[in-house]
Amino acid sequence: MAENELGPATTPDDDVASDVSLDEEDEELIWRVFFSDLEKEKDKQQQLISNDEGQADEEDGFSDNEDLQSISSEDLKLLGDPALIERYKDLRSNAIDFSLSEEEQKRLLITNFTDDQMERFEAYRRSKINKPGIKKICNGVVGHSVSQVIATVVAGVAKSFMSEIISKSFEVQERDNKGKLLIDIEEKKRRKRADVENSQSQDDIKRPRLQYQGDQRTPLQPSHVREALRLYEEETSGGLPFMD
Repeated sequence: MAENELGPATTPDDDVASDVSLDEEDEELIWRVFFSDLEKEKDKQQQLISNDEGQADEEDGFSDNEDLQSISSEDLKLLGDPALIERYKDLRSNAIDFSLSEEEQKRLLITNFTDDQMERFEAYRRSKINKPGIKKICNGVVGHSVSQVIATVVAGVAKSFMSEIISKSFEVQERDNKGKLLIDIEEKKRRKRADVENSQSQDDIKRPRLQYQGDQRTPLQPSHVREALRLYEEETSGGLPFMD
């Protein structure tokens, strides 16, 4: 029987190849490509936990300030403690102003971006959409001239959609590069195992080091964009079966 209940049976070549170790440089490349992102994700999770704890402490401080602000001047006089009164006045004078304008809120948000978020934000701002072309398409679709405001809104939606498709296309490209690296790893293991079985000296054989194509930014291919669009349609679809 070729397959068991748990899945396809492994071949002897697969078992042999899995026991072969690679060179130190290749092992470092494998760790950097496949496992370094996991370490970064763990660091992000720890940072988020620390930020949540700090935010909880700040909220406790805000609630304390609100309690202090509810104290009237007559109650302060009854305290009879100048140091405590001075502390209360200092807390009130340093209270955070939550009535920020929309522009101030935007600046506050931008200043708290991470490096990755700032890079994506700047790339989004630098990208341009042909608004006259968008307006011409809108006019052709609806059959009459649309206002400039409508054309601007549609251009913004198109810009956001294109940004998402391009980002997903790069993810598809990275996935393909990692898949090619996995194939190269298995092929190198098989060749190394064959050399060992043939009793060839490891020092006499010079094998090329593994290369990761993702280390060099290459242009997107049409296949990447098509796959990204397919994934986008699957993710945004309702997933309901069609009824006959």
